[in-house]
Amino acid sequence: MDQGRVLEAERLTRETETTRAKIMGTVGGLRDNVNKAVDWREQVERRPATALAVAAAGAMFVGHWLGGRIAAPTSRGRAVPRVHDERADSAGRHLPERPVVPRWSRSRS
Repeated sequence: MDQGRVLEAERLTRETETTRAKIMGTVGGLRDNVNKAVDWREQVERRPATALAVAAAGAMFVGHWLGGRIAAPTSRGRAVPRVHDERADSAGRHLPERPVVPRWSRSRS
């Protein structure tokens, strides 16, 4: 009876080691798959058009987010800092407190 227990323990030990080796192989394979799935270099290589679209969308988002805080375009194409007060026209351009008179029209007295 003692010999039967020893043989059973050895069989269980072998099965445990075999199962452990299979699990380690499966975990290693899953780890490789996950690393490939989250590696941006691999994704760019596999799907360049999608990567380009994502980069363009990200750049547009950041540009819109920063552009709205830094400057507003004018009709002449220059960027002027945004002013949020009552002296701004409908395009958000700052209006001077007093009218600007061109230098050539000032009278010389």
